[in-house]
Amino acid sequence: MKLTITQQDLLHVLTKAVGVVERRNTIPVLANVKLQADTALTVKASDMDIEVTATGQADVTTSGATTVNADTLTSIVKRLGKSSVVTLEQADDWLTVSSGRSNFKLATLPADTFPEMASSDYDHSGTIESDTLAQMFNKTKFAMSTEETRYYLNGVYMHNDDAGGLIIVAIDGHRLAKMASDVDLTVAPVIVPRKTVLELVKLLDDVDTVTVETSDTKLRIKGDGFTLTSKVVDGTYPQYERVIPTGNDKTMTVCAKEFSEASARVSLVSDDRTKAVKLNVSDGVCVLSVRGQTGNAVEEVAVEYDSDDLEAGYNSKYLAEMMAQAEGGNVEMAFGSPMDPALVKLSEVEGFVGVVMPVRM
Repeated sequence: MKLTITQQDLLHVLTKAVGVVERRNTIPVLANVKLQADTALTVKASDMDIEVTATGQADVTTSGATTVNADTLTSIVKRLGKSSVVTLEQADDWLTVSSGRSNFKLATLPADTFPEMASSDYDHSGTIESDTLAQMFNKTKFAMSTEETRYYLNGVYMHNDDAGGLIIVAIDGHRLAKMASDVDLTVAPVIVPRKTVLELVKLLDDVDTVTVETSDTKLRIKGDGFTLTSKVVDGTYPQYERVIPTGNDKTMTVCAKEFSEASARVSLVSDDRTKAVKLNVSDGVCVLSVRGQTGNAVEEVAVEYDSDDLEAGYNSKYLAEMMAQAEGGNVEMAFGSPMDPALVKLSEVEGFVGVVMPVRM
């Protein structure tokens, strides 16, 4: 195998793929990326559950394939000149990486030892604008669970509603985030794993549209220059609709930035375990207060509110993460009783619904 490629093109395809590589694993070849040279350069990375391939233009002199340590190659390419041309040449068990006066010789493993994710038929396929899909993942991923015992919550649930609209939702038992779109995309109902979500949002940055293919066991997303294939979580997602309150009739509208900053300040003295902040809401004002072991804090924020006075407590971290989705606009919080979950909607983000569970003060 021998080819030449610009430093920027090589770094671009490596960056797309290497996020999948697990730094600690028991299979040596999984620390590598597979380099395939034919009419172009294809870089493939896998952790056995997720596979990403990225393709870039290259001048291929001799076709071939090999695998090389992902971190080492990426680190070298990052430090080469941005306007430089890189030559990759594989012979025997070594890959030579050269550019200008720089020359590296890296150990390789055979390409035929690199795992290939088994192909499968997909039940549904369609296209969607990458910006739309990225927003839906970005606005929900913060609510994914990290608890190993409830593995089926360690990701987002992608499915269609009764009208055929696309829904992506995440829930961790403390909060819920849901994005709905009327985009024409039919999918098999799947739980997309946490790692897949985090890798996917990076891949969606510089493409216009993507093809989404789903089956009961796999998800594949293809865009210009990349393909991501992932197993989905084998589990049953809970009936999250039951968590979304329908009778909350006390509505507070507030600037997300002002509320979040005030909450962050008062929570500086809150208990490290609960991070609880009390809200006292009345006509025109919300008083945020904290009584902690290290001190007390009170701050007022102007709001729109014309219902009965309300007192309720919430985890300040969960409130802050919910407010961060507002993109600088206003947040509408609808309350029921003090121990009912709060319903959250965002003025600047159509289709978003959030839920935050209360805490005892």
